[in-house]
Amino acid sequence: MASRKELEEAWIFIILTHILNSNEMNSIIRSEHLPGAASPRPIPPYMTVKVISGPVAVGFDYEQFPKDSDDQNVEGQREYTLSIQTFGLGGQDAIDRILGLIDTQLVKDAMRLKKLSISSRGSPVDVSALLQTGFENRMNMDLGFYSVSQFPTGIEPVEKVFISAKIKRPDDTEYEIPEFCQDDTTPPPKL
Repeated sequence: MASRKELEEAWIFIILTHILNSNEMNSIIRSEHLPGAASPRPIPPYMTVKVISGPVAVGFDYEQFPKDSDDQNVEGQREYTLSIQTFGLGGQDAIDRILGLIDTQLVKDAMRLKKLSISSRGSPVDVSALLQTGFENRMNMDLGFYSVSQFPTGIEPVEKVFISAKIKRPDDTEYEIPEFCQDDTTPPPKL
């Protein structure tokens, strides 16, 4: 399963390489990399991304045995929410561009390579706030997205079964099956 950091970096890559022009944002950073209040902030305009919820299982997971391994994997779809915030002038334009281009084939192909797909689009919200003696333009938008998660179970397939049983027939006679080993090459005994 991809970590939140890996998912955020995948989105930064997609936004930078396939959606925004190089002059629209000075930087796009993961929000946990924002400096503290006493540290300098990036030069506006800039954007932050953060996975704020998930993973939530979607549907049922399925078990699979990869052909090149004896290990069993469980794979399933997970839903997350990505929060995108812009700071400074041009934030509304950047959010509009993301919404406008998220469904283009080029962006879908980039998302497919990162095992991502869009599940929902939130409305852009103006969250401008007081900064020192004036207001800073800020926009926020949430994107719901899916990602495929794969977990190794550590369970190996059953290779051999040892069977031993007594069978009682309708005429009250018993038939005993001697212990034998059943694997994929040994046929079961005939009764």
